[in-house]
Amino acid sequence: LGSGGAAAQSGPATELLKPSTALQPLPRGEAGRQLPIVLKADRVSGRPDLEALAEGRVEFRRGGLVIRADRLSYDLAEDLARASGQVRISRNGAVYRGPELQLHVQRSEGYFLQPEFEFPLLGAGGRAERIDFVDASRSRATRAEYTSCPREGTDEPAWLLRTDAVRFDLDKNEG
Repeated sequence: LGSGGAAAQSGPATELLKPSTALQPLPRGEAGRQLPIVLKADRVSGRPDLEALAEGRVEFRRGGLVIRADRLSYDLAEDLARASGQVRISRNGAVYRGPELQLHVQRSEGYFLQPEFEFPLLGAGGRAERIDFVDASRSRATRAEYTSCPREGTDEPAWLLRTDAVRFDLDKNEG
């Protein structure tokens, strides 16, 4: 992506990046801005130090953040990632899946449309019409379902919270 230490790959991967639920959160401030961006996809195009467009089996990594999607554009000046298709994001031990994501990467601000989400460390998850990310640990889900009960196949869990809105704070373990 440019002089910020970013790397882009097109074609078959020469090294395999391994998923982990124990990745550390992004450092804040200048330290966070210095982290490299790794962008892999079947096709990558763009303008150095400005923007990148990745299509086909996209993987975007920066610090503890991993975004996988069918298509992703990244605006370097705005630090804005826009992903579409089958989007999956892993951050701070949480996993979100859905069709569309927009995220200011360093600030961890943005939204995810129609996501399913899991908090594996809490054994909880659900789905929502929309999740708005406030920062790295806080979010707000709109028209959401949430449970910490395990599901047995397609059966409904023992309890399920349905609400117009719910706020999550993963640092405080509150919802």
